[in-house]
Amino acid sequence: MRRKIIKQGNNTLTITLPSEWARRYNLQAGNEIELEERGKSLILRTDKKSNLEQCSMSISNLDPMLRRTLFALYLKGYEEISLTFNSAREMDIIQSSMNEIIGMEVIDQVKNTIIIKELAHPEYSEFDNILRKTFLLLLNTSKETLSAWEKGDYDYLDALAQTDKNVNKFTNFCRRTLVKNDSYDFRKSSSMFLIVAELEKIGDLYRDICLHIAKNKFKTNKEVHVVFEDVNNFLHDFYDIFYKFELKKLRDMSKSKERLDKEIESLFGKASKKEMKILFQLSTISEITFDMTIPLLIINL
Repeated sequence: MRRKIIKQGNNTLTITLPSEWARRYNLQAGNEIELEERGKSLILRTDKKSNLEQCSMSISNLDPMLRRTLFALYLKGYEEISLTFNSAREMDIIQSSMNEIIGMEVIDQVKNTIIIKELAHPEYSEFDNILRKTFLLLLNTSKETLSAWEKGDYDYLDALAQTDKNVNKFTNFCRRTLVKNDSYDFRKSSSMFLIVAELEKIGDLYRDICLHIAKNKFKTNKEVHVVFEDVNNFLHDFYDIFYKFELKKLRDMSKSKERLDKEIESLFGKASKKEMKILFQLSTISEITFDMTIPLLIINL
């Protein structure tokens, strides 16, 4: 959008505010807004909350994309979502998905329409706390999964798989908060969004490992156990660098990744089919973890 500069008096230059933006935040003559100079850009910011952002759509026959669609609407920042559906199964999917988002609740349901509304605004001050909880939950899950597998505690592995719902809840909240909080540096927020999304994927992989072992009830050899432990430690190394950034430690992570790749490759052809699936998932976890070093560098350099 372009605006023409208007000269007022001898030394004053002004521009008009976009009317839609002003209406969305209930801005009136006499209100104050923040102005931040950032290189060639001027950032205008208001502390006022926006008018309710609403969305209405039909989600009939969207399964298996129904959950993803609901999460996308949540992540985009809509404050009220009206969904029209056709079947009881679609309704069940919506209800179960609500357990994986924070701050929104079902406020009304009539026949084939359900209305979800934000009852608590995401507070950016909670972002750091929730993100750290996500990391710690993943690290604990990785450790407990290996321990339960070693002990043959398949019931516990089944229960551990359910912790992924909390990972989803936390990562959904963090991404929504990044979208809603437009005062954060875009270069950093986009990189942080990517890291959070990758943590959600890692949660899915540990969930799938738990379910695979619990379903097939098999024990493993020492070599696969060592790889599992090394991948867990690799994720922990990233956590440490994330909260205490050092370029030298990232260099060490790069060397660790090379060793992990060779470790896993050496087991191809020797492991059983059931173990091969675990090795593939562990390899993917290490790959995703290493991929997160690029957005981490963008945030810190």
